[in-house]
Amino acid sequence: MNLLAPTSVETIERGLRTEAVRLGHTSGGRWSLEMTNGASHRLEVQLDGDWLQFTSRSDAPAGDTTPETLWRAVNRNAGLPAGIKLALSPTRLLALRSDLLLADEVDVEKCVRGVVEAFQRVWRNDPRPAVEHTTECLGDFERLSEEAGWHSVRRSSGRLTVALEVTPALQATVTPEGSGVRLRVEVADFGACSSLCRMAAAALAVEITSAIRLVRASADADSAKMLFEVLWPEIPTVAVLEAGFGSLSAAGRAAGESFTALQIENLASDYLIVRGWPADVSKPNQERTNT
Repeated sequence: MNLLAPTSVETIERGLRTEAVRLGHTSGGRWSLEMTNGASHRLEVQLDGDWLQFTSRSDAPAGDTTPETLWRAVNRNAGLPAGIKLALSPTRLLALRSDLLLADEVDVEKCVRGVVEAFQRVWRNDPRPAVEHTTECLGDFERLSEEAGWHSVRRSSGRLTVALEVTPALQATVTPEGSGVRLRVEVADFGACSSLCRMAAAALAVEITSAIRLVRASADADSAKMLFEVLWPEIPTVAVLEAGFGSLSAAGRAAGESFTALQIENLASDYLIVRGWPADVSKPNQERTNT
């Protein structure tokens, strides 16, 4: 049962109302937004406890999702606006999704409006604007990280890292991006592997992305590194930051040693078959797949 106060529901609706969309209220905790700019797009918004989930299926490709499209999806995730990710719908089609934590001290109306605007940029195919990477916000981040119970370490190179709650140990790198921040952890490098191994890794990575809020899989197309990341457009509150580190740790635990195993071609083939992905595993392409 949703315990959000009625005033908070009204705040959400104020954030959802913009001139560019038509808002429909289907129930106490569900909304539907429609925007037409040459093509019709629908954004479904649903309250789920302390979370507000945004989903747009207009980006799903025709036909079945395949491991090939999943690899392109994790490549694309790296270029999507903060908070937006490609994940799997219950019917295993790719969908754009965003998760917003309605925590204390969060400006709900502003954040909701920001998420809607981010979806609109994706629908318009607007390139993500170039941002200046400055380190001015890292002091605030370090302070908030300590308040959230996550100790950060400034390396001699100037990098800021945070140890995640994962065994074996994984370090998340903190990178300022515009007025926001990106948390990123590398879990495997598939540069020396066949495309079949990378497809299996993408299938697992997208399934983890779909199951864990805030986190998105992000494959480095140039080096075929598999990453998980959380990206915020502004420095988050303590509660949101704590949720981000928790989600990133959960993604690392979910991956475990699986990505190492998926670098072995026959295990990657078995994984795709067991998970029901319709890949042609008989003649894997040895060429690197860049999108």
